[in-house]
Amino acid sequence: MSGGRPAIKRCKEKASLVEVMAQYGVPQDEIAAKIGMSADTMVKLYKKELLSGRTNANFKVGKRLFDKAMSGDTTALIFWAKTRMGWRETQKVDLSSSDGTMSPVPALELSHLSPDDLLKLTREAFKETERNGG
Repeated sequence: MSGGRPAIKRCKEKASLVEVMAQYGVPQDEIAAKIGMSADTMVKLYKKELLSGRTNANFKVGKRLFDKAMSGDTTALIFWAKTRMGWRETQKVDLSSSDGTMSPVPALELSHLSPDDLLKLTREAFKETERNGG
């Protein structure tokens, strides 16, 4: 007489369900709960279906986005440029005034210190923080 539970085996019906649910973006722990096993066991048994489902979805959505971008859809073009081409929107805010009265001033000017002096200052600051319980 052997101890423990019987081994869970692959099943065609569950394999199909896993692939479809993965394609629709259902999280793995929810797929595993649906088919009645742990996520770790599911990944061991149905790794191919999980990957295939995700790949199929990415292929379909990617193709649709590409087609929309190529047809001139501005939103699709912007999304593609940001995600695939690394483009970013940046906005520079200048808080200074022309006469200099509103120019930001550093809270503490340290540019005149040598690297050794900066290191000593940093070490002292951390020692103070530790002494005060921070």
